[in-house]
Amino acid sequence: MLFVLAVGVALVVGWILRGSVAGIVRLRLVVPWFLPLPFLLRSILFSTNHISLSQLAADLQLVSYIGLLIWCVLNYKLPGSSFLILGTALNALVVYANHGRMPVSEAAVTMLVPENLQVAALSRLVEDGGSLTHTLLTQDTRFPLLADVIPVPLPWYPSVVSVGDLLLVIGVVWVIVSSMVRGNPFRAEGRVEPEKV
Repeated sequence: MLFVLAVGVALVVGWILRGSVAGIVRLRLVVPWFLPLPFLLRSILFSTNHISLSQLAADLQLVSYIGLLIWCVLNYKLPGSSFLILGTALNALVVYANHGRMPVSEAAVTMLVPENLQVAALSRLVEDGGSLTHTLLTQDTRFPLLADVIPVPLPWYPSVVSVGDLLLVIGVVWVIVSSMVRGNPFRAEGRVEPEKV
């Protein structure tokens, strides 16, 4: 949800700066068809909690992060690509170091989740097979500062994110805004854009 909000904010900022959505359409991406695959794979894993898939899920989660990282590197010419690469790399590192799952801070969860729902939310992270993509952050967690430890109290969809996620958000906003501004030929050439009837 944070990324959906980031896209919305970027579109608004791009419009305020007299940008054009056509610039996004004209982006030259390397293997654009591959981009949805890692997100689709992670969405499937996130919505599944069958314990028999536990080890397979850890491997698939790593594959999705590595695939996304490779895609970001291949598209290094995109504006803001440094944030995309670094954010994906940090998330991939902490997931790899913690057996294929992203650790989540208990303190951050309790800060966002209503008291009557906290036990259910935390037990899903603690139980083996409860979540195939996330686990509870403990003293044994490696790279805890890179885990999901930052609470984002969005009123309609509160969530806990990582430093890598925030870098990815910056990268996404940068790509969209920069592409929109560059994609407006009237703005780029200093001409007056004709009024829309």
